[in-house]
Amino acid sequence: MSQDNLVGRTVAGYKLLSHVGEGGTATVYRAEHPERGPAAIKILRPRMAQDPIAVKRFLREAEFGARVRHDNIIRTYDFGESEGLYYLALEWAKGEPLASFLTAAGRLAPPVVANIIEQLGHALGVAHRAGSFTVISSRPISCTIQKLKPRACSILASPAMPRTILRSG
Repeated sequence: MSQDNLVGRTVAGYKLLSHVGEGGTATVYRAEHPERGPAAIKILRPRMAQDPIAVKRFLREAEFGARVRHDNIIRTYDFGESEGLYYLALEWAKGEPLASFLTAAGRLAPPVVANIIEQLGHALGVAHRAGSFTVISSRPISCTIQKLKPRACSILASPAMPRTILRSG
């Protein structure tokens, strides 16, 4: 099954609604599940799916993400293989890239910056203590910010897996 035509298909109960992005190892789709609602689905690229080591890494990342339980960390719903496709289903988090937010917002007040850093550090600490986050490359952390209230935000960080959502109040 080609990944070019996966939109509209159902993978492990998740109806793939739209293509969201590409990574080095997987393609990401926005999906809908009848019980869980909106989700992000990562599908391992076909060339990677033929490499047993890449498959093992992909599934190991999914297992690590599934072990972490915390209010500020995006949930891993489910993962595995379906119809020859290796997938990872995650809680859907709305937002915009943190870099875009920072560009649009301009200079932030030091307490706001401190709050963002504190939340990010806390979530990464929880993931690290669970054995789900280890720095293995110099690749930058990808963050998304979501405005909840005038003085509150959510941040989504994804070093690899799991993705982390942080809240401020």
